[in-house]
Amino acid sequence: MRKITIILLFAALSIIFTSCSQDADSRTSSAGKTVNDVLSNQTETSTQFSTASKSPVGESTNEQKADVDLTELNSTMVYSEVYNMTSNPDKYIGKTVRMNGYTAIYKEALQTYYACLIMDATACCSRGIEFVLRDGNYPEENEIITVYGTFNTYKEGSKTYCQLKDAVIEA
Repeated sequence: MRKITIILLFAALSIIFTSCSQDADSRTSSAGKTVNDVLSNQTETSTQFSTASKSPVGESTNEQKADVDLTELNSTMVYSEVYNMTSNPDKYIGKTVRMNGYTAIYKEALQTYYACLIMDATACCSRGIEFVLRDGNYPEENEIITVYGTFNTYKEGSKTYCQLKDAVIEA
């Protein structure tokens, strides 16, 4: 009986310690900074220094500055910020976003949806944001992409969805 209790306790603790957290707002770095603090600092730093980067397909070679550039963050921070964006979308409406991840395609009877999915640090959970491309030239499923667009929300029925509209895939 004691062995069974120990095994069940071990299994329960394993599940607790390996499952994904649903409380992204409580995630902070060891210095006590939140994701928004890091992004604010990143925005201030990016105005002081210029770096070479990818340019959108069909656009000029000048980098388009993103209000929220998720390509500069580590996997834990990116996952946390995308969680924030999908949980509190009103704070991001109208901001330009750059993110990279895997292309996911979801088809319904009359509509096809494309999203850029990112994984958390342990690769057990994924989050994504739908995108609507300016040129309509969509990538294949599971293709690694960097997408740049304007954050927006829309309603279908009673649900609100997030998307990057007027988006481009960067080369």
